[in-house]
Amino acid sequence: MPSITTWIRQCDEHWFALMFSGYPQLTVHNARKHPVDLEQMDALLLTGGGDISPRFLRQPIAQPSLIVDTDCARDEWEFKAAGELLSSGKPILAICRGLQVLNVALVGTLHIDIPGHDSAERENIQPLRHCSSAIHRFAAVNSSHHRALEKLADGIEVEAWSASDGIVEQARLRSHPYAIGAISSRAGSALSSVVRRFLRSSSQRRIRCLRFALVAVSILNANRRPQSYCW
Repeated sequence: MPSITTWIRQCDEHWFALMFSGYPQLTVHNARKHPVDLEQMDALLLTGGGDISPRFLRQPIAQPSLIVDTDCARDEWEFKAAGELLSSGKPILAICRGLQVLNVALVGTLHIDIPGHDSAERENIQPLRHCSSAIHRFAAVNSSHHRALEKLADGIEVEAWSASDGIVEQARLRSHPYAIGAISSRAGSALSSVVRRFLRSSSQRRIRCLRFALVAVSILNANRRPQSYCW
């Protein structure tokens, strides 16, 4: 039975439980609740959440007050997990904060705050522009987030930017068999292209695992307003 590991916050458990109930063939290990043997995992899902704690960032912090809703225990586990699964070449799907974790884990930096970009009262729908080599092409995303990638880590390749302000919305790791991230998305059926590529390039065990991760994230993010759940 394929296993995926992730860190699920208490306020997100309801939404994840709804998705996981439809995939009994997948074992999901929530590192917030119990220790996880990373060597036994088939894939890593890095999800949304609060800001990364200052001690894990690779940059000077001019205004520490802009860093909010941190969880050092989560940070410590996610950076360890990202490092181990990157080294083993196992699939990583990074959503929202997860893409920030992936970039920082590889010694990239972040825009600590984007003034006026994050609004709980409205969705900030942004059309995207894509690099010529991008395989996965979303027409637009919900860009309501107050952090973004700044200096890209070595090997991180941007696949899509917000057309109006240049915020990185989607990226992948060139040297990794399957490590892709999106800051936010109205995912819908567009994620099927991600699944198809994974089907062609990965082992059957990883296919089953990542297919579920992609479907779960697509349902959780598609057509919901930011205040509908804790992400």
